[in-house]
Amino acid sequence: MRQRGKFCDVVIKVQDIRYPVHRLVLCACSDYFSALFDGGWGSGEKQEIELSGISPEIMTSLLNYAYTGQVIITSQNVEELLPAADKFLVDYVKQKCCAFLKKQLTPLNCIGIRQYARSFFCPKLVEAAHNFILYNFEEVIQKSPEYLMMNFNDVHQLISDDRLNVRLEETVCEAVFRWIRHDKMGRISNLCVLLKGVRMGLLDPEYFMTKLKGCELVTESMGECRGLIKDAMKVVCDLHAYDNNTISPHGNLFSALIRPRLPFEILFAIGGWSGGSPTNAIEAYDPRAESWLNASTIPGRFIPQMLHKRCYISVAVLHNKIYALGGMNGSDRLNSAESYDPVHKIWTILPDMNESRSDSSATSLNGRVYIAGGFNGQECLFTAEFYDPGTSVWTRITPMRSRRSGVSIVSFHSMVYAVGGFDGVNRLRHAEAYCPRTNTWRNIASMNKPRSNFGIEVIDDQLLVVGG
Repeated sequence: MRQRGKFCDVVIKVQDIRYPVHRLVLCACSDYFSALFDGGWGSGEKQEIELSGISPEIMTSLLNYAYTGQVIITSQNVEELLPAADKFLVDYVKQKCCAFLKKQLTPLNCIGIRQYARSFFCPKLVEAAHNFILYNFEEVIQKSPEYLMMNFNDVHQLISDDRLNVRLEETVCEAVFRWIRHDKMGRISNLCVLLKGVRMGLLDPEYFMTKLKGCELVTESMGECRGLIKDAMKVVCDLHAYDNNTISPHGNLFSALIRPRLPFEILFAIGGWSGGSPTNAIEAYDPRAESWLNASTIPGRFIPQMLHKRCYISVAVLHNKIYALGGMNGSDRLNSAESYDPVHKIWTILPDMNESRSDSSATSLNGRVYIAGGFNGQECLFTAEFYDPGTSVWTRITPMRSRRSGVSIVSFHSMVYAVGGFDGVNRLRHAEAYCPRTNTWRNIASMNKPRSNFGIEVIDDQLLVVGG
């Protein structure tokens, strides 16, 4: 109707272009136009209203959204479209622009996008850009010229953040020096405050003595930095004078200067055999630091041990919760299950499975946790079932075509794949796929080699199996 001018009751003028429109349509998608047409700014009875600060192309995009509910966002129009959506209170378009920019984040543009998002009060985009900078800090400071143009408060916030993703603390120290040197006269007074954000107790002693203490910037600011450097030297000496079981005489000072950064990504090893018996302990691998930690001791992200000791356990993740299913306690196969909530940091006992099983495998798909195969103490299993967190009920599904203990299962393209395993006589090459819609299994291509008790993952749209 707008294209034909039918029933239009007002004209919007942008530069030399006139758009016949319907007041009700624009009011429905924008509080700005609702106030405008309701008499705001003396425009209630006007038949033609001229808008400034917007191009005809962007006005066309907003009107297309108002009439169709769709908007085309590109790298060419987003920087003009977002401010226009913000100005005219078209919240949906503004949110879509923010989502588009979030996907465009790179080490080169992330600092600029964060500042841009702040200008138009886009808190989710600000947070996304900030987290991107934290996670990619080493690459950002090397590739982005915008880093050197950041203000003091932003630099201080970054380097003081426990979540800053750096493998070596020397990287943080060098980043501080680079930022100061870019405008030495204007920034040298900030050096001592910024160095307090560096975990100086984690610096290599040789680097500390030659590159930090011997840095010309530190020397010039020694009047302000002397106390900090002196304290840091005590900590560095402590780290190399005492073993890990010795309590430092410097107490809180020691803790503050050696507090590790929090890892962004963690790989968990849950349960299993340890010291000749089942365990409920959890270990965490930090790929940045290339080290394993006891998960119950990770600063700020500790994970308590499971409620039950479980070896030959099955683990899955659904809706940011970890599910630990079945296994063996040293004498009996288990049908018990528990889940971990990382928000509240607690394990919760779930309803029992329909079958006791160890050496099974689990995955998640479409809001359900699936578990299949395993061993019940007498025979290898071909049974399978799923858990629905919404109803807290375990439901049996059609059994697999083969008995499979030591099987590996994974979800992929709306299907559950069961691969390999041991049927009680032979290790298996063959595999099958389960369709939840039809509740049926079908055979798929076999692996090149038989294997059980192996790893499986989806990488680049392919199933990858390892070991066994």
